[in-house]
Amino acid sequence: MSESASKRQRRSAEREEDDSNDGHQEAVMDTDGQQQQQQQQPAATASHTTHSIDLEAFAQQFSQIPVVVANVFSFVSLHLVAALPQRLWCHVGCQITQLVMDTHDTAERRFWCGLSFADAFEWGRRLTRLRSIVVKYPWTLTLPGRQRHTYEYRNLSPVIEKLVTALVEGHSEGRRGAAATAAGQPAPTTLESIDISEGSIITGDKAEGRDIRAATEPSAALSPPLNPPPTLTSLTSIMIPGYGPSCPGHGRHWQLPSLETVQVVRGTVYPEMLGGLVATSRCLKELHVECSTYAMADSLRRIPTATAGQPGPLSQLEDIGTLRMSSADSLEGLQAVLVDRGCRSIKKLSVKLEGSYITSSIFATLSAIESFARAVCVSPDIVDIKRADDFDLSLLCDVPTRPEPSLFVQKHIQQLAAGAACVAFDVDPQHFATPLDTPSPAAIVLAQCLTFPNVKDVAVVDQDDWEPDDDGELDVYAGDELDDDAGQPDPLVLDSIPDNAFPDASGLRCHSRKGLAIGRRLLTKMPAVKRITLGRSTEEQAVGMLQAVGGERDLECFEATSVTGVGEGGLTWGDMADQLPTIKRLDLRVEVPEDLGDGDAAGEFGIACVKSLLKIRGIEELKFAVRPADTFKRLVEERTNGDTIEGLEGRFDIEWGWTDVHDERSDGDAIEGLEARYGIRWEGDEEDALTLKPLGT
Repeated sequence: MSESASKRQRRSAEREEDDSNDGHQEAVMDTDGQQQQQQQQPAATASHTTHSIDLEAFAQQFSQIPVVVANVFSFVSLHLVAALPQRLWCHVGCQITQLVMDTHDTAERRFWCGLSFADAFEWGRRLTRLRSIVVKYPWTLTLPGRQRHTYEYRNLSPVIEKLVTALVEGHSEGRRGAAATAAGQPAPTTLESIDISEGSIITGDKAEGRDIRAATEPSAALSPPLNPPPTLTSLTSIMIPGYGPSCPGHGRHWQLPSLETVQVVRGTVYPEMLGGLVATSRCLKELHVECSTYAMADSLRRIPTATAGQPGPLSQLEDIGTLRMSSADSLEGLQAVLVDRGCRSIKKLSVKLEGSYITSSIFATLSAIESFARAVCVSPDIVDIKRADDFDLSLLCDVPTRPEPSLFVQKHIQQLAAGAACVAFDVDPQHFATPLDTPSPAAIVLAQCLTFPNVKDVAVVDQDDWEPDDDGELDVYAGDELDDDAGQPDPLVLDSIPDNAFPDASGLRCHSRKGLAIGRRLLTKMPAVKRITLGRSTEEQAVGMLQAVGGERDLECFEATSVTGVGEGGLTWGDMADQLPTIKRLDLRVEVPEDLGDGDAAGEFGIACVKSLLKIRGIEELKFAVRPADTFKRLVEERTNGDTIEGLEGRFDIEWGWTDVHDERSDGDAIEGLEARYGIRWEGDEEDALTLKPLGT
């Protein structure tokens, strides 16, 4: 027999086989197939105007050569394949190796959402050479509501989960029915990867609303799980969104012995989801996920422990993703799970510390991370600790000595400092009970390596200073008389911080009346400081802060919201102007000495203060108020003549009023730099504040 005759005979046999398989359907498809083409082709044409195809003509022309149709249509979307005569579906399906489902396209979305689980299963059965499934779907579909001018929002995730589950199980059944191996076992599956990703919100039209609603209703249930469950021998990679505890195959006991990589994009990782995927893997290598240490432990606990003498099912695990860590002991359970399953091979580990504030608890946390890394990683050096936003410098007063911080702990505290955006020293009651004048060698070594290149403002805070009154409002003047410097904590360890530890920090804010000594030490590490804000302070403490800056530097603004302890003769800062920096804007509120009362002497006290302050170099704006204020305001108004004030040298732009720095930094009931929220009240009459702008400056 000639070769051409042999080929004709094979083609004839193929046609006879097709006819016998589809005989009871073909009579219907002669008419139904044409109707299906007429119904689906306009929608497809509308979405794919760049490659309009006459499917009926193509099918008629090449229907006697199925291999041509199969090769051409194995590269197009499945909703276009479905428009072919049904007898060609198997020929095309067995040639498809990559199935792309993009439901952003209207025609394709309507096709997929119109399929039942059984329909999708049958399509999967035809995909006997399938290697990958790629799904792209909109995060939310906006549809016109049943009522006029209303809208419904549908999440397509349940639809996608149903369809992918059906396709995968159908593919498994199709392979199971294919040629068996010599041992009589079903042929292995060919599917290697599942990649599901979400897009943006899109809008559908009213015409497809009914199908979408039906597809997303709970009644659109999955068929019962296969028995026995499918074994996907070639599946090595799965990528899914993490917006719920479910995923394709959830609760259906898929066997995934070759699974190497799982990626959960965004969202929450649920143990029942991740654990269900990895439970049967024996060569897991990479987990591209972010979850708590507890969720990871609960997920991996579903994998069997190592058999004695065997390497264990997690012996190849190299990447465990990003672990969110809430406390020092939160790694213990996960470490036990990994060790029991033979894991000592991790080459990539990221840890994200929950909470944005680095405090003295970081020593125990980092020590726990180091122990974890030495137990399950190839080296502690591979650990990446995600930076935190805020750093509490008071941890230098609590550096452990037994044992001292390891090099691992020191290195990562140094890295956290370098990445911090905000730094504060939180004055704590224990700082009054613990000697701070003899820092330990470990504290000195740690302080010497800390720099904060990203910090723009440094703060000294004391939450005890910001306690609400009985009426729930905040009174910044509340509290006992200020302690002098001798009674304030003054940690000498701050002297060990490099002189340029805060190279770009331009602002220092001392909200704590107990932290002014600390503030002065920090100023010496801030070469770029331009703004200083003090809360309640004595005159000695306020002027001492300026002297710490020095007479060769300049400030844009110095603000002290409540200065006490001033002598009856008023402020004398002008007499030491050469020891103070030049100051562009000076804002002060001063308390009148009690012995002066509230008569003219109190007013003269205020004028004497202003006269001295104007001698400070560089003044372009002076804002000044005294408490009580009535007499001071009256005397100034009486002595004002145009742009001059009797007793003050120079001409001024003169205003009454106050825009307080705290008003500028307050947002509702919150204050920048403070974690707590309060009812805010600023005492004093804003109209009694004098603003002087020397003319000609």
